[in-house]
Amino acid sequence: MLASSQISMDVKKFSENFSLQQKKVLKAAFDSNTDLMNIAARIGWSLEAQAELHEWLMSLEDWRLEKFGQIVVGGHIYKFDALSYLLGPVSKFMSEFEGEKLGGVTSFVSCIWIEGQPLTSIRDRQKNKNLGELVRIIYSKVQYLLPWALYGVAELLSYEAKRRKIKIQGGVRDLSVLAAEGVPNFDALQLVMGLGLERVDATRIAAAYSSNNEGRRRTTDIVGFFKGLEAKDLFRIVRGNDRRRLDPDIYGIWQKVNGKA
Repeated sequence: MLASSQISMDVKKFSENFSLQQKKVLKAAFDSNTDLMNIAARIGWSLEAQAELHEWLMSLEDWRLEKFGQIVVGGHIYKFDALSYLLGPVSKFMSEFEGEKLGGVTSFVSCIWIEGQPLTSIRDRQKNKNLGELVRIIYSKVQYLLPWALYGVAELLSYEAKRRKIKIQGGVRDLSVLAAEGVPNFDALQLVMGLGLERVDATRIAAAYSSNNEGRRRTTDIVGFFKGLEAKDLFRIVRGNDRRRLDPDIYGIWQKVNGKA
């Protein structure tokens, strides 16, 4: 009673309104169906975030949802310029644990991050050139929270596909995996996860692999391509036109794969 009497009327009113809002959200969720509640339980996000994301998806026509399902095709992001149509709203509605929305900056950075671009390239395309702030955004929001949000959206898309009786492919779920590592395709992901290559190096090697096999039957996988490169060609590929500094570990990884380490 003593503690309660010390609380101002404004704080009491805010608490009452917040409690009422939470009760409304819970009631709306429980009144809907068990499928949505199961999604919320599996993903572990707030009911408010799920409600807003689901409301956004419900507002879209069937063809738009089907396009989201095709955002990754054959293990590669199909169209990079289409990423913003998905990542923008997801960043707008998805909340951090503290309740703050991911926001437009996260969406902008995410699009470039998933392309496999260097951090300096992302920084140079931003108004805020603070590299430390960029690193904070990437590793606290983009690399962790965004894949989590995308996986949840994939679950909601599956629910909507069932409800509308349409077929939606698993492109958003695939994108959630690529977003976690900051690469645009599963060839690059294999180099990152399997060999420990740096994400930008892996992206550039995967691009060279794809270009080398364009229009032809592939005779080796991405690891075989990496293994078969001459050291000078490997360095030329990863340095690129921007003359990027070599990762000190890449030569050792290449030697190990070739049994020279």
